[in-house]
Amino acid sequence: MIGKLVVLGIDGADWGILQALMDEGHLGNFRRVMENGSYGKLRSTIPSVTPPAWTSMFTGVNPGKHGLGGFLREEKGNPIPLITTSRQNLAPYVWELMESKTILVFNVPFTYPPRGGANALIVSGLGTPSVNSEFTLPKELKGELLAVSPNYALGAPAEAAPLVFSDNKAKTKSEMQERMGIAVLADMKARQKAMLHFLEKKEWDAAILAFSETDWLQHEMLSEFCKSGKKAATPIGQAYLLLDGFLGYLIEKQHNVIITSDHGFQELKQKLFLNTHLARKGLLVLRKRGLPRRITTEFLAFCRKCILMAVPMVPAPALRSIRRFQSIVGISKAIRRGQRCLGAQDIDYDNTTAVFLGRERLTIHAGITLTKSSGFEELEQALMDCRDEEGRKLIKAVVKKEDIYSGSEATRVPDVFAIPESGVGITAKFGPNAVERLVHGGSGHAYNGIFLAYGPDLKRKGELKDLSVMDIAPTMLSFFGYALPKYMDGRCIPVVETVKGGKNTLAAETRARLRALRSRNELFGKK
Repeated sequence: MIGKLVVLGIDGADWGILQALMDEGHLGNFRRVMENGSYGKLRSTIPSVTPPAWTSMFTGVNPGKHGLGGFLREEKGNPIPLITTSRQNLAPYVWELMESKTILVFNVPFTYPPRGGANALIVSGLGTPSVNSEFTLPKELKGELLAVSPNYALGAPAEAAPLVFSDNKAKTKSEMQERMGIAVLADMKARQKAMLHFLEKKEWDAAILAFSETDWLQHEMLSEFCKSGKKAATPIGQAYLLLDGFLGYLIEKQHNVIITSDHGFQELKQKLFLNTHLARKGLLVLRKRGLPRRITTEFLAFCRKCILMAVPMVPAPALRSIRRFQSIVGISKAIRRGQRCLGAQDIDYDNTTAVFLGRERLTIHAGITLTKSSGFEELEQALMDCRDEEGRKLIKAVVKKEDIYSGSEATRVPDVFAIPESGVGITAKFGPNAVERLVHGGSGHAYNGIFLAYGPDLKRKGELKDLSVMDIAPTMLSFFGYALPKYMDGRCIPVVETVKGGKNTLAAETRARLRALRSRNELFGKK
């Protein structure tokens, strides 16, 4: 009889960070798993951002099949992009397929509103509107959770607000970073306390436990972590020490443990204003804006700068209260509206070949829209010719969406993805120059995350190659003796055997798809 399985998800965990802390003599439990189990790099989705990566991890399919391509979605007839939710996911979650097992799903991003089979126990994560929403399944779980951890946080704490507004220019002072570190680590401890309660008090076969705090800290403090001579003393280091202790508890309980991350992290040294580059190459042409539109845009940009300056001055308790009572949907609408106006340049589509309709935030995968079907070769040449002042290439690869996406939702995905070289971040903003050095440093996601596996029922394979976030769901199914659905893009990682003729998931898959369609129809008012 096989034992229990725990999937420990660490948002943004990167091998470089783990290795740096191990070199200082820390993370003994992570080292134990590496030396006595299996490990490797885990490829993320393109783009390597939270919603598509976590959803692919626990559905086993590419974003073209599940439908979550980013943090926000744009719907026809709605001028303001809306926050992504689980209602956009058309693929079954792995816990919906394993109906005969009791699975605890804790804090997985963008699983709100919670969806699950009869035996699923779910606490949704990042993307949940507020503590006043129905974010647990069953609903009664919410009261128990808040009784155990009254200050349980569903998103980043108020002290991390600059992260929401900033674009990795490291504008915050060290005292602000210190305040943020204290708040985030406190939230992390409260989350661990709640998780331990449910692990001890509930009956379960598998548990999926996710921590987002590492991502929030790394966005703001990775440069300081890399420069520090005592990395374990930094907020990032302290977060990983907490996780190492939690991992030790899971090992002591003789649980089978799989550790994953949705993507990695890296220091960014240069910023590429991709639309500026496209405009200079003649691939993007802007219409001339009238005076009223220009004044409106510049006024909104000024207002947003004022907000950025004011956020660090607002007392932390006040910010926490604001975040507690204002839904993440409202915040996202306000932020997105400001971003769109800030970069609102009317495009002359008749004379434009390609445009990056992305966010201001630095990204490592720029999704480019082609307005002319014959424009790929010209775009590819322009991107591969993109270089900095010293002649270094800035774009590593140019990928067509049909090479990485399949499924009904692939029509929502940009036509081409530009993948930059290491240390280069891409922004959709226009700049005076196409390339700008990040003088104060910056940080952003990296393509490869982490994978580790260790336990009495998991094979010791050492280093593994060619692993994808889409492989986690198939591996979980195989661990519990289920046959892999044919629609899945991922494969079973060889720490367990792929089951042939195992338990069929077809009936559960049908019910899950019906739930997904019903949820989507409710969202968009269809009957």
